[in-house]
Amino acid sequence: LGQEQCTSDVANFHNDVRALSCAMIIIREQEKLGLLKGVPRSISLSGSFSENDLRTDGLKISFKGTNLQTTSNMISFKPNIPISSTLNDNALFRVRDGGLVILNNLIILRSNQIGSENAPIVMIISESELQSNEIRKNSPGQLVIDNCILEGGNSASSNVWYNLGLAETCNVGYGAAIIADGQTIVQISESIIRTFEGPAVRALNGAYVTIDKNTILNNNGQRNRNTLNSMQTNVVCEGGIGTTTIDIALDNVTSFTSTGNGWIFSPQESNCKINATFNGEPAQPRSLPQINSANVIVNITNQMTEVTVNGNFLEPCLRTLVLELHEKDKVDVRVTQEFGVESSSNTVNWTDSENIIFQIPQYLLNNLNTSAEWEISIYESGKREQTNWVTLFPTVIVIIDSYIDITLVISIVVPIIAFIIAVIIIFIIAVICHKNRDNKQSELDHKNNEDAELNIQIGSLNGKEMKSTGRAQHKQQEDPQIYNKQ
Repeated sequence: LGQEQCTSDVANFHNDVRALSCAMIIIREQEKLGLLKGVPRSISLSGSFSENDLRTDGLKISFKGTNLQTTSNMISFKPNIPISSTLNDNALFRVRDGGLVILNNLIILRSNQIGSENAPIVMIISESELQSNEIRKNSPGQLVIDNCILEGGNSASSNVWYNLGLAETCNVGYGAAIIADGQTIVQISESIIRTFEGPAVRALNGAYVTIDKNTILNNNGQRNRNTLNSMQTNVVCEGGIGTTTIDIALDNVTSFTSTGNGWIFSPQESNCKINATFNGEPAQPRSLPQINSANVIVNITNQMTEVTVNGNFLEPCLRTLVLELHEKDKVDVRVTQEFGVESSSNTVNWTDSENIIFQIPQYLLNNLNTSAEWEISIYESGKREQTNWVTLFPTVIVIIDSYIDITLVISIVVPIIAFIIAVIIIFIIAVICHKNRDNKQSELDHKNNEDAELNIQIGSLNGKEMKSTGRAQHKQQEDPQIYNKQ
């Protein structure tokens, strides 16, 4: 059950071999003694095993899980830490020229310990050499994976890609589960390869890889905790010597079925031949950049233009991208700017996987009318005809220096405030004067009214006295005798 570790073949392992490493020591010793040399070997296993190097170099050997449930036939791959700088030394299985390794009905888990991502589960190595610009034909090493689950240790909390720069993030071959280097053949069918820190397969220097439509590639090379956090790497073809070929059906590649992107990388103008299909029809292995929206701010003061672009699949890895701007009705007068991994962060800045900010000197845009409607896009170099465009009107702004702002505020606002205060004071004084004048006028009117009433009363009394005197005189005239007696 994988509990025993073997370091030599001295003990008797004939009847009860309980560890994969023990079985491999027996097979290697038989090879050394010339017993069954070159004959295909087979190891049947059931249970859980923990291994770091099964030393399959040069052998024709198959490992088959006997339990019907694949997950019951488990190999935990725990590389020796620290990892060697030579990838060959770190692999669990190695296949060389003329060798063959078959994995069937197994689950193989790679440790998530930091550093383990640089230890491939399988390394297929060719000793072919370049002679007169041609590859010397040797019997190729072969890897066959059928009905297996290969699982890496990548997760949302992994630190492998944490906060790395653009160059490190675009090291697309790093952390691969399988490396096919040179004249080698890899066949994968009915299997699941998932959550590796890097690609499921990295192929170069003339390798030939086939992945059938029933194989699931899920969430490999996800750049967790990184600026390009939506980026994945399912398969990477690096070209090199000879023609490297990838035949892959995308029917069960989850990124393709969900977003249309197979995340299959190959350099521009390389010796890579990618044959991708979906439902039996040709398919695009890697999505081209797509632009959803954009904004252009022309700053007259500092003579710089800021262009903000939102879209999908804007990562520059293994390709050169082009930003293009032109007036809507003047396509021939265009401004283009190439950018990629080496672009300066001062001029091109990825804020995340979907957003890029460009800083462009204004003199480069002098031929464009800022009052007209513009069209803008980002496309892969050499593929302009396949891009989509967004229309917009640029925004023109003038930003005044902060010192000038303060001086301007003091010179304009302060007099205005002083004027307003003066007006308020004058208004208050006028109101008070007007009120005092009204009070004095009211008192004068009141006094005049009192004098008028007094005069009326006096006049009334005088009138009464005059009437009384007149009646008395009249009576005296009528009866003088009465008045005389009196």
